[in-house]
Amino acid sequence: MTKPVAPDDPPPDDDDGTDPPDLFTTDDATLRPTERTLGKYRLIREFGRGGMGVVYEAEPIDGGAMVALKTLQHGTAAALSRLKAEFRIVADLSHPNLVQLFELNTTGDIPFFTMEIIRGRGFNDDVRASFESVAAAPTVPFNEQRLRSSFSQLVEGLVAFHAEGLIHRDIKPNNVMVTTEGRTVILDLGLAVETEVAKFNNTQHEIAGTPYFMAPEQLRGESLTAACDWYAVGVMLYEALTGERAFQSRKHAELLQEKTEQSAPTPRSLVSEVPGDLNDLCLDLMRAIPADRPSGQEILRRLQIKSSSSIESTVWIGRERELACLQSAWIDVRAGKPRVVLVSGRSGLGKTSLVDHFLAGLRRQERVLVLRGRCYENEAVAYRGFDGVVDSLSAFLCRLPRQQAKEILPTQIDQVCQLFPVLEEAARHAGRSLSRSNRRNDPREKQKGLVALRDMLIRLSWNTAVVIFIDDLQQGDEDTAAIFGELTRRDETPAVLFLATYRSEDADINSCLRLVRQSQLPAAEQLTLTDQLEVAIEKLSHAEAMRLASSLLLRHGVNQSESQSQIADEADGDPLFVRMLVEHLVRLRRDGAPIALQPANWTLATVIQERIKSLEKPERVALEILAAAGRPLDQHTLQQVVGAGNHSLGLIRSLRVKRLIRRLGDLQRIESFHDKIRETVLGHLPARKLSKYCLKLAEQMGAGVGPENIDVEFIADLYRRGGNQQQAGINYELAAVRAESTFAFRRAAEYFQYAIDNLKPSGRRELALRKGLGDALANGSRSADAAAQYVLAAALAEPEARPGLQQLAALRYLTSGHVEEGINTLRKVLDHYRLPWPGSRFTAVVGLLSRNAYLRFRGLRPRKFIAGHVPSQRDAAKLDACWTAAAGLSLVDPLRGSFYLAETLRRSLTTGSVATRPRDLVAYMGQVAIGGSRSR
Repeated sequence: MTKPVAPDDPPPDDDDGTDPPDLFTTDDATLRPTERTLGKYRLIREFGRGGMGVVYEAEPIDGGAMVALKTLQHGTAAALSRLKAEFRIVADLSHPNLVQLFELNTTGDIPFFTMEIIRGRGFNDDVRASFESVAAAPTVPFNEQRLRSSFSQLVEGLVAFHAEGLIHRDIKPNNVMVTTEGRTVILDLGLAVETEVAKFNNTQHEIAGTPYFMAPEQLRGESLTAACDWYAVGVMLYEALTGERAFQSRKHAELLQEKTEQSAPTPRSLVSEVPGDLNDLCLDLMRAIPADRPSGQEILRRLQIKSSSSIESTVWIGRERELACLQSAWIDVRAGKPRVVLVSGRSGLGKTSLVDHFLAGLRRQERVLVLRGRCYENEAVAYRGFDGVVDSLSAFLCRLPRQQAKEILPTQIDQVCQLFPVLEEAARHAGRSLSRSNRRNDPREKQKGLVALRDMLIRLSWNTAVVIFIDDLQQGDEDTAAIFGELTRRDETPAVLFLATYRSEDADINSCLRLVRQSQLPAAEQLTLTDQLEVAIEKLSHAEAMRLASSLLLRHGVNQSESQSQIADEADGDPLFVRMLVEHLVRLRRDGAPIALQPANWTLATVIQERIKSLEKPERVALEILAAAGRPLDQHTLQQVVGAGNHSLGLIRSLRVKRLIRRLGDLQRIESFHDKIRETVLGHLPARKLSKYCLKLAEQMGAGVGPENIDVEFIADLYRRGGNQQQAGINYELAAVRAESTFAFRRAAEYFQYAIDNLKPSGRRELALRKGLGDALANGSRSADAAAQYVLAAALAEPEARPGLQQLAALRYLTSGHVEEGINTLRKVLDHYRLPWPGSRFTAVVGLLSRNAYLRFRGLRPRKFIAGHVPSQRDAAKLDACWTAAAGLSLVDPLRGSFYLAETLRRSLTTGSVATRPRDLVAYMGQVAIGGSRSR
C-alpha cells in the first residue's frame, strides 16, 4: 500500500456547523484539466483530501523533484491562517523523522505549500505482524522488530520537535508514516503550537486534535506541555501492542471520565507476549497526570537510544552595549516616541538571539504585545515578513472583547482585508461587515489599505505596549520595503518599537535592504522617514567566548578551564562555533570517551569533520560539491549534480537548517555557511573526487544554456581543476574574448594566458592566442609584456604578416622605455621594407633637412592621381612602418623621430594615402612650430 501523505481529520465535534464565506477553493471545478497548475507546479494527481486540505502530487514546471502540494478545500480566513502556521512553525526544522516542508505560496487565488512525498504505510499497518498464509498466522498482533524500530524513530522525531519549543497536539497513527526504506515520519503539523517556557498557555481553552488520542488536560482545554504528545504516543503504543482500543467511549464527557478515573487493561493482560519494557512504558505514558509521564529524554533512555539533541540555546553571555541600545529605544517608545532599530551582523553571530533575549526581558518587566514576522526564504507571500506580523495581530484581536477589538479596527477595514485576508476573522469577531471588491490590483486600493493598517497600529498603541519584530529582513522583497516605508513615515509612525534583523553581507545586494535602510536612500527621501538606529553585532570577545563555553559546559556537567580557553581560541569569537565545540565535548562525555583529550583531537576542523561524517550521503555530496566549486552555486545546478532525485530539495534545506550552507540575498544561489566549513571539507576531499566533482559541475553548467548565459570563466576553472586541459583552454579563450568586449583588459590578458597554458597550442592557434594576449596587455597598459607577446607571435607568422606584428612590438617596447629591444625590432621592420635608417646623428640631420626642404618646396597638397587610384598594399605598409618609427622614436630619440615623421608625411603626399594625411600634417606642423620657436 502506498500512502504519500495522510489526509486531514474532520473538524472537531464542537464545530457550530456554520461555514464562513470561502476566500478560495480547490474543487475540481476550479482546477480544470487544462489548467491544473498552481504557481510553478503542474498537478499530476490527487493524493487525498480531508476536512481542511487537498493534497496533490506535483512536479515543477521548469523541472526538478516531485513534491506533495497541499491546498485548502475551504478557504476561510482561519483556514488560511492555519495553512501558513503549519508551514512556518517548522520552516526551520530538519529531522529525518519530521516531514520536510519546502515552499509556501499565498500570492495566487489558491494558497498552498509543498512538502516531500512520503511513500510507505501508516504506522499501524507497518507494525502489524505479517504472514503469507493462514498456517503462518502470528500469535501476537505486532512485529516486534518493526515496532521497536518505528516507535523509537517516532520518539526521536518528537524529542527534536519538543526541543524547538513546539507541541504537535495531533499525534495519531494516521499522522505517522513509515517509508518503504523503514524511515518513520511525523506528518500533519497544522495544529502544532509554539510554547513559552515549555508550556502552551491555552488562554482561549481551545480543544484541538483527535479526542481519542488527546491527553485529559488537552480534552479539558487547559494549558499544555510536551506531556500531552507523549500521552498520544502511549495510546498509539497500546493499540500497536494489543490490537485493541484503549478507550471505548465516544462522547466527549464520557471519554474524559474514562481517561481520568478508569485504567485501561494492561497490554500484557490482553497479549501475554508483550515485552515487559514496552508494557510498562505504555502504561506510564498514559498516566492521567502530566507530571507522572516520562519525559522525552527518559523515554529515549528506557528505549536505550542515545540522545542526539543539541546544546540548549538559552545561555546568554555579553552583548551589553547592544542590549543597552535596544533598552534605550524602548524607553523612548514608552514615552510615546516611535523608534526603528535595525540589527545587523554576519550569519551565526546571534542577531535573532539578541532580540529574543531583549524581548524576553521586556515580557518579564511588563505586559507587551510582540507582533512577530519573518521573511522566509522559501515563501512566496505578499508583504513577506509583515504577513506574519498581521497574522499575530489578527490572533490578538480575536482574543479581545468584541467592543475593544471594534475600537481598534479602522474604518477602511475592507481595504486592509484585501491586502491581508486573515484579518477577516478579526473583523467578523468585532461584528464588522465586509464588502467584496474586485479592485485588488488597484494601486489606489493598496495605498488605502496600507494607510488603514497604519491607522490600526496607531489605535492599538494608545493602550498597548507594542513591538513589531521582523526577522531576516534580507530575505524580504520590494513589497516588504514598501510597507516598511509606509508604516515608518515621519510624523505618522505608530508609537511602537520597530525591530528588524538582517545579514550584513547582504546589505549592498538585496533590493529590500537598499529600500529600507536610510543610509542607502537619497537625502530627500531620508527626511520623510522616522530616524533609524543601526545596531551592528560583532564577534564575541575572547573573554565572552570563554564565559559562553564555560556556561554551556557547566550546564552539562563538564568543568574544565583548559577546554574553555581552547574553545574560545578555536571559535574566534563566533558563538555558533563555540556551541559546536561544546556539543562535541559533551557528546564525547556522553559516549564514554575521556574528556581530557589532546588539543589536536578536537580542533574546530575536526569537530566540523565529525559533523560532516554524520550526514546522509546525499547531504555530504552536496556539501562537498559546494566546497569543490569554491563559489556560490545555483540551487538547480547543485540539485542536478548531486542527483538525489526526490530528496534534492530536502537535503538542501536540511543542510541550511544545520547551518552548513546558506542562501545568498538573491535566494537562488547557495554557498558554504562559513569558510571554515568549506576549508575543512576541501581538506578531507581526495584529489580524485575533487576532480570528478569539478568535471560534473562544468558539464552541468554548460548543458542546455545559451552561449550568452554560460559562465565560461567558472566553467574553464572547473575544467582546469578537473584535469581536462583541452576544455579548460577552450573556455578560457571564450572568457578572454568576452572580457575584452567589456573592456576588462587585465582579466582578458589573464584568460588568454590560461588558454595558452592549458591548450599548449602551436601554429596558427598559438599565433592567434599570442596576438590576442598582446592586444589585451597593450590595452591594459602593460606595453613591455605586450611587445614580448607580439615578438613571439611574429615568429609564428607567415613572412608577409610578420612585419605588422614586429611593428606593434617595436612601438610597445619604445613607448615603455625598452629602447634597445625596440630599436632592434624596428630595424627588422625597416629592413624588410627597405626603408632607410639614419645610422648617425649627422645622417639623421641631413635626411631631416632634405625632407623638410622638399615639403616646403612642393607644398602640402597631395599629388593628383587618376580617379579611383588606390595606393598599393606595400606602399601603405611602408607608410605605416614610417609612422610607427616616428611615434616610437619621438620620445627616446627625437631627432630620428622627426626624421621619420617627415618621411611619413612625404610618402603620404606622394602616394596619395590621404587617410593618414591629416594626422601626419598635424604632427608635422607641431614639429615645425617647436623647431621654429627653438631657432628663435
